[in-house]
Amino acid sequence: GLTQCLPRRWTLVGRKVVDLDRVASGPMGKAHPGGSAVLRQVEGRDATVLFHSVHALARDDVLAQWIRLCTVGLVDDFPDLLEKIRTDRGLAATFNEDSFVSSSPFAQEVRMRVREYFSAQATAQGVSMREAMKAPTAKWCLVVVLWVAFVIVFLSWLCGQWFGLLLLPIIGSLATFHTFHDASHGAFSSRAWVNELLTFLGFLIASPTEWRWQHIIGHHSFTNIKGLDPDSKHTSRWVDADEHTRPSMKLVLVVWGLAVPVGLHVLGTCRLIARSLRLHGEEGTGPPPPLVFSSLMASIVHRLVFYVLPFYRFGFLWGSLWVVYPSVVFSFMFMLNTQLAHLNDETEGETSTRRSDCWYTHQAATTADFAPGSRLHWFMSGGLNLQVEHHLFPTVDHWHLPALRSIVEHTCTKYGLPLYTFDGYLCGLRSHIRHLSCEPSDAAQRAGTAGAG
Repeated sequence: GLTQCLPRRWTLVGRKVVDLDRVASGPMGKAHPGGSAVLRQVEGRDATVLFHSVHALARDDVLAQWIRLCTVGLVDDFPDLLEKIRTDRGLAATFNEDSFVSSSPFAQEVRMRVREYFSAQATAQGVSMREAMKAPTAKWCLVVVLWVAFVIVFLSWLCGQWFGLLLLPIIGSLATFHTFHDASHGAFSSRAWVNELLTFLGFLIASPTEWRWQHIIGHHSFTNIKGLDPDSKHTSRWVDADEHTRPSMKLVLVVWGLAVPVGLHVLGTCRLIARSLRLHGEEGTGPPPPLVFSSLMASIVHRLVFYVLPFYRFGFLWGSLWVVYPSVVFSFMFMLNTQLAHLNDETEGETSTRRSDCWYTHQAATTADFAPGSRLHWFMSGGLNLQVEHHLFPTVDHWHLPALRSIVEHTCTKYGLPLYTFDGYLCGLRSHIRHLSCEPSDAAQRAGTAGAG
């Protein structure tokens, strides 16, 4: 086991061992937008990249001081921890990735310019800079309207009305996209309990624990890196890269339709439980967080209400329709708004190496926006059409991302970095299909070009 000197709950930031109990008991811990959920997700793993990515707008001197207050020593001070790093596949894969967050001129300037923007917004609104980055009153009004609409449609669906059946996945996706995603990143509110509560509104996608394990710990820290980003690797499971042929559109449609009800609601949940109980090997980014009762119950209640109750109320035939139609349509909307940004023939999807030693440059090279000036695309995607800006500044509510687009665009142009942009859903979908059939030589050429930038 680990040495007795090692803190009860710990994480790694660089080569520093951070005592999470100090974080939780300190004044900054109580005010942190992520709250206890963030501490649970980084416990027992290397959180270096995640720490720096979620604090993109914090001052470096403040971060350094905060780390000093919570650090109990260096990794070298704990022999058993060194042994664990050598033997734990997840820790070994991410340890010493501190260079991945090394600051480049691009990173320094884009962070500085966005800080200046929110500093001006905070002054104008008479609030703190952190509050200025979160959801404004107008966003709260939008979210309330969407969830009231969802409740009405849900009750109609539950009563067996066609109105509810047809609109449930559409209204559900809009309400979920505009609430759950930002809350899971601590971007919706400056209050930890608000973010934690609203993260449970993602029940149509995944429980809070499942989402943070796969999306935040893996995908946002190591975007498109093979073995570390669980969101990018699924295409390799159903497309043989050695065949060099375009996948059947029928296969693409089937995968998109089953991605949420089967991929997330069945396989994803089973995988999390199996790994939490040590019944399955660990992910490349380390062990998953321990099972949280509230998250597990959220999953169980969702499965009972949306997959079991319709059969009880309407019988097998109509119950099947009431289950399959909403889940498949919602899955299509989820995939449409999540796959185009990273799995396309510009970013080239999953690669075995990072595109740059600078994390910010890597994000720009592995992510794409679509229709950044369209309010309709912004509304339908819950701000997911501005993925580059979101990946660079994940703790900023998506309400502000259109304003950040011009800052990011100007800075990328200045430093000769790519800012991949599609005109809309159709253009992004075509690029996604081309990516699935792209030959390795083309992929290598594009990856080399991005890396050079």
